[in-house]
Amino acid sequence: MAGLQSHPIRSHLNRAEANASSDDEGSQPLLSDGGTPRAADGGSPRAARRASRLGPGGGGSGGGVLEPGSNTTPLLPLVSDGSPSFAVPATSILVSVVILSKTIIGAGAAALPRAFDMLGLTCAGGGLLLVAYMTHFTNEALALGTLVTGRHMSFSEVVRELVGKKGSLLLLLSLVCRCAGLMIIYVIISADVLAGHVGASGLVCDLLGGEAGDWCSNRELAAGVVVLCFMAPLITPRRLSSTVVTSWIGMVAVGTWVVVTLVLVAAALAKGQAHAIHWLPDPGAFSGGAAEVATRIVAVLPVLATAYTCQMTIHHILRDMQPLTQSRVKKMSAAAILLCTLVFLSIAVGSQVAFGPHLPADILTLFNAERLEPLVGRSLAQLFYVLVRLGFLCSIITIAPSQMAPYRESFSRLLVGRELSGGAYYLLSYGSLAAFYAIAMNSGSIWVPIQFVGATAGALIAFIFPALVALKAAALSEGEPLAAVRYWRWNAWALIVVGVLQAAAGITACLFLSDDSQSNSLAADLL
Repeated sequence: MAGLQSHPIRSHLNRAEANASSDDEGSQPLLSDGGTPRAADGGSPRAARRASRLGPGGGGSGGGVLEPGSNTTPLLPLVSDGSPSFAVPATSILVSVVILSKTIIGAGAAALPRAFDMLGLTCAGGGLLLVAYMTHFTNEALALGTLVTGRHMSFSEVVRELVGKKGSLLLLLSLVCRCAGLMIIYVIISADVLAGHVGASGLVCDLLGGEAGDWCSNRELAAGVVVLCFMAPLITPRRLSSTVVTSWIGMVAVGTWVVVTLVLVAAALAKGQAHAIHWLPDPGAFSGGAAEVATRIVAVLPVLATAYTCQMTIHHILRDMQPLTQSRVKKMSAAAILLCTLVFLSIAVGSQVAFGPHLPADILTLFNAERLEPLVGRSLAQLFYVLVRLGFLCSIITIAPSQMAPYRESFSRLLVGRELSGGAYYLLSYGSLAAFYAIAMNSGSIWVPIQFVGATAGALIAFIFPALVALKAAALSEGEPLAAVRYWRWNAWALIVVGVLQAAAGITACLFLSDDSQSNSLAADLL
């Protein structure tokens, strides 16, 4: 994290904030109280050079580019151009941390134990920490992109300003495909949890004593109730600040899963049934020749690489942070990623100790009363089964707004070049949700095409475009200390390498290593 302090623009921000106050509440805000950007000094030669590089709207009095020696803290704008104006409730760092954490922790947590089982704690844990750091870097880079462009609070608009129109269009298409694919999977997982699937009964039948074929195993009914009664109301508000209560509920549900896992670990240790942790990759988890084994190992990387994906939502969260300062963004991102990392490690490592090696792609299949009874007894086993399944369902439902917000904005910009309002806004929201439900309930095996989209679009969203934003921002910092520019460039190129590896591994696994028996694994790998 030392490199973050050496970033040239951030050093000016920190210096300006230190002059104002030593705490966050006293720091000079990047947004004025009314949400109107304050002008930075645009009269120096360097300001003129940066403004000319950014093109129209990229500099000048509204550009927000802070010049060396200036005591004015540049402002991040409230919304990007073309976005409708709204009254914005201020959100604290804590609220922003909760919303960002819930955005990150999705169904992919259920796939991490299998990834750790295959790669070992050393490789998987190291990879997870690396991705956590790189995600924090991308959040910082996207906030920096907003600062450099001076007015844009939208991922796609920052890319449009710094990378170009074609890059922005590619990003918008990637966001639409990625978020739509995730929403479809959330609907399918909701049906799996409540109504069951082949080889596993659902929560409703288990609780009510029904059997396969009864109404309690009707997937269309189960998913329809979730979509209509829970997801539809949650995706209605425009701003993510309105989801703070449901985000808290989702985090409590995830926390319950962690607590249950730790209780199972304690019970296994007390009864002498704890399993050893694998530190290195498990050769038995991979088959084929050396090249195929290497490919399969690399194909596990997207599970780790996409665990922290939140870049499509970060600007929606930043819009509601007031005052919005660079130090507050840094603290919010670091706190959320640290919290998510602790959750991921607890679930992944705890599941290995409690359940042993050769874990399934979806660890939730082991959280059933029959499997848990030897560890905690019949009553607690049944209770833990219900708590974990209901908690997982709550986690899926409460993450829906974080996916619909960037989907809706991106689809609107592709259609009409701006965000929709009025009746068109609601038509897009509910029409898209209905389409996701229809596709989820009426399609056959959709895992391979969705995995393909996830491997390509996910790499662009989480790694490639944030890296390009960071490279462009570093290029605009000419004349600043060389070490600071190198820091941004090295991290950006590392992001590009990871993104290319993720895309290559995902595409290879999709085209050559997938089969119907892996459908559950593919679904989990995407999230």
